[in-house]
Amino acid sequence: MGLENPNVWDASYQHPAGYDRSAVRLVVYLFRRPDDKQSAGSGSSWSTVPKERRLGDARAFIRAAIARTRELRKDAERRGKDLSKNKARWCTSFVHLVMSPSNRAGLSDEDFRRLAEPWVRDAEGRALPHVGAVHREGGGHLHLAIVRDKFSREELEALKERTDWLAMSLGLEQKLEQERELALGGAAEMGREEMSYGLEL
Repeated sequence: MGLENPNVWDASYQHPAGYDRSAVRLVVYLFRRPDDKQSAGSGSSWSTVPKERRLGDARAFIRAAIARTRELRKDAERRGKDLSKNKARWCTSFVHLVMSPSNRAGLSDEDFRRLAEPWVRDAEGRALPHVGAVHREGGGHLHLAIVRDKFSREELEALKERTDWLAMSLGLEQKLEQERELALGGAAEMGREEMSYGLEL
């Protein structure tokens, strides 16, 4: 499901009627990157996303996603329900989000963590099983997978607004920091000029 939002690029749901190993496959995709993404193939060289660019606990996410898939399948079997035709709002093993803020090139790994924070908690503020990785291709974007129900329209709107606000505030922080560094640089330069002319302005 594509979202009309410059900071949350896409959200998709892994249905429990799908692959048994989908959680593992997603983690591999998040953590192992081809050196040339455009022409990746069996002969490509691959690199591993460094730990400082990863979020959450991959093993805990995989365990929780697999357990949730089994629970949903057992529940469907008890009720004589065909999961492949189930359109219920809650019927998903996990959610996969891609966040690509407009100011992504200037965001640090810690900034991306801050953008992810509102998405990985339930209504009571508890952290949900999740895993993520910051990919630096194309200026940078964050992949985030969370074991939970599908987002309702209201949740998505509220979280998108919060992500917009966070992305804008991070951009403002960057701008203020750059201005501060320029001001400090200018003051240091003026100090050097004072010394060279023997003046105290």
